[in-house]
Amino acid sequence: MKYLVFDIECCDGQHICEFGYVFIDENFSVLERDYITINPEHKFKLTGREHESDITLAFSEEIYFNSPTFDYYYDRIRSVGLQYIYDTVEKKEAEGKHEENKG
Repeated sequence: MKYLVFDIECCDGQHICEFGYVFIDENFSVLERDYITINPEHKFKLTGREHESDITLAFSEEIYFNSPTFDYYYDRIRSVGLQYIYDTVEKKEAEGKHEENKG
């Protein structure tokens, strides 16, 4: 079985500035991983937020602002989710056919 784990980071709690994902197998072996820095097109507000903990991001604001925007990465991010869905459906269908052939 293949599992998808992903995480997003936001510059202000609302606007995405980073998307990371990892595909793992049932033994938690990493099959694929990547991260994408995204220009959030909004000001960073990571500290001093009311009722929220301060946030430390992996990269400088300059790295994020020099990255393409979400629209640029939308199809790539979408394809990560679709890859997981297709792989899962394909595996379940194969398991179903295997069970039919046994019976």
